Amino acid sequence: MFQIAILMEDQPLLMRCANMSSNGKQWQCQLESPSERLAYLRNSGHLSDLTITFPGNSTVIQAHRLLLAMSSPVFEAMLYGPLAEGDELVLPDDPPEAFEWLLNHLYLNDTQLPHAGLTTKVYMLASKYQLDSVCKICSKVLTNTVNAENFPDIFQIAILMEDQPLLMRCANILEIQTDQVLKSTRMGALEPHALVQILTHKELSPSTEVQVFHALIGWGKAQLATASEEAAAADGASSIKGPPAKDVNGVQKADDKGRDTCPIKECQSEEEGTTALRNVVKEFLPHIRFLTLSADEFVVHVIPTRIFTSDEAVSVLMNIKSLAGTPLPPIAPCTSREKRYNTRNTIYYYR
Repeated sequence: MFQIAILMEDQPLLMRCANMSSNGKQWQCQLESPSERLAYLRNSGHLSDLTITFPGNSTVIQAHRLLLAMSSPVFEAMLYGPLAEGDELVLPDDPPEAFEWLLNHLYLNDTQLPHAGLTTKVYMLASKYQLDSVCKICSKVLTNTVNAENFPDIFQIAILMEDQPLLMRCANILEIQTDQVLKSTRMGALEPHALVQILTHKELSPSTEVQVFHALIGWGKAQLATASEEAAAADGASSIKGPPAKDVNGVQKADDKGRDTCPIKECQSEEEGTTALRNVVKEFLPHIRFLTLSADEFVVHVIPTRIFTSDEAVSVLMNIKSLAGTPLPPIAPCTSREKRYNTRNTIYYYR
């Protein structure tokens, strides 16, 4: 206890430790309230009978199974049910920082959540372990902190939790800050189902459909970047390079890096990238109202992405100009010419 007091720089606790050593009283006698005793158990690990670990992370937590079980029916089943496993609880799917906060709440009644990122993680854990009171705390915090930048993360968890008050607040943010939401750096983190709900949301009110299209393209590029990083990490972990390969004449062959610098390869790579992007976003293109764009907007902002083939681009452009006799391509079937913005948004032309 004395070591904990020094580590935490807790002066009142240091004084109690000094008094304890002088008068011979044990910690239970020195800590006056149940909350103080629980805080001591949480910080010291004293009397703990459970070790909690997180595979892939060095965090190790000493806890008390009775306290966890009395707080959550899920913990009770895990720790005292027929499937209970020894003195170690392994949680491979739980973020350690969120679980630490959860324990602080159970032991210390801590209700302060520092930021939306942690709150969303705690919300997930609270739902998983049926901690209804914590779910209410998280919902209230997110409702008060949602903004255009963190909107994608909060909207996604509001859908998952079917949190109606939080969904209503998100709808309000989307209505008055659509452009800012679509430009959020967190758009790329959306799951496909959440992206569809944004693209089809009745409160989506961009200044121009170009904003919606660019948000979709940005989302697609983020998915490709994530997939590329994961593939590179997997390759790096599983492959060990040997000595450079040589041809039959003993001449060292060009490596992958050298081959990639070839202009033809670069061209092929660019084409493959465009094809990959098209494949990622094509299922969402029917939600884009291309016919609300001007011909200039389509030429300047859509065609350069090369999402459409030449024939598809011509077909959409002819429909934008209302030229009869040309059907829309199957990849972009939306026939709506109704702009989505409303009077609460500032209406301007995208430049």
